[in-house]
Amino acid sequence: LLALRFVETSGGVRKEHQLASSPLVISAIKELELGVGSGATRSVKKAPQVPVSFLLLLEHLVADASSPVFVRMYAWWRLVRIFAAMRFDDHRGLVPSRMSLTHAGLRGVLVRSKTSGRGKKREELQIFVSRQAFLEVSDWLEQGWLLWGRFNAPRDYFVGLPTPTLDGMRYVEARYSDGAAMSR
Repeated sequence: LLALRFVETSGGVRKEHQLASSPLVISAIKELELGVGSGATRSVKKAPQVPVSFLLLLEHLVADASSPVFVRMYAWWRLVRIFAAMRFDDHRGLVPSRMSLTHAGLRGVLVRSKTSGRGKKREELQIFVSRQAFLEVSDWLEQGWLLWGRFNAPRDYFVGLPTPTLDGMRYVEARYSDGAAMSR
């Protein structure tokens, strides 16, 4: 900013036309100073984007009655996670008994997550996936909900592990490593 001001003043630019005096330039520099001011910068890690083609495949997989039940259930879960913008670990606080499929869509409550829970600003977070959240298979949300309804034993997590034949779910809470393996 000082160098710009020096060049503009030396070059005879009138005060009202100098960029160094512009509120936009001054505020941009202040914002940069805040970012660099902490001394240590680090890159922001973002979750990898899911290609649209995967969403299409997952929708069709949920609706494919010839596929194993748990594979269809997990495809549904992946779609719900994407449309509700949830992390994998959020399933640990998504209580099935507090979920419902309404005329508008899927509603649920996260009773604990990285951003909610005991002692946090928000004790619970609402999730919602609209029935209009689809690309080709308009009833994937309902079909998957019915599949998950077969496994409604009381639990304080949502995703369990598959049975060896993939025809159902064992009531053992899935860890992150399990989720990564099931996604593969």
